[in-house]
Amino acid sequence: MPQNDYMTLLGLAMRAGKISYGEESVREAFFTRHVALVLLASDAGKRTAESFRRLAEKNGVRIMTLPENKQDLGHAIGTGLCAVAAVTNKGFAESFAAKAEKHIGGVRI
Repeated sequence: MPQNDYMTLLGLAMRAGKISYGEESVREAFFTRHVALVLLASDAGKRTAESFRRLAEKNGVRIMTLPENKQDLGHAIGTGLCAVAAVTNKGFAESFAAKAEKHIGGVRI
């Protein structure tokens, strides 16, 4: 899938050190209260998705399921496959959500 401007923003956030990725790292970010937005790949496992939905809801954090799959999400942040990522900066999170919603339209939340 070609990179969209909202996915390119994830690469910038990663280079700025404002992305946690992978289940363990994202959970740790929740425990340190550094999560502004959780992103799920479209093909994230059911258990993974439900677990992070509950965690996000419990902590009042927005969660978005993207149309991109694990490979695309990982590519955007410069890693291998990635089912879940967290944006740890409020500014990046707001910019990403606004761009994604504008481009995608109805992003599942």
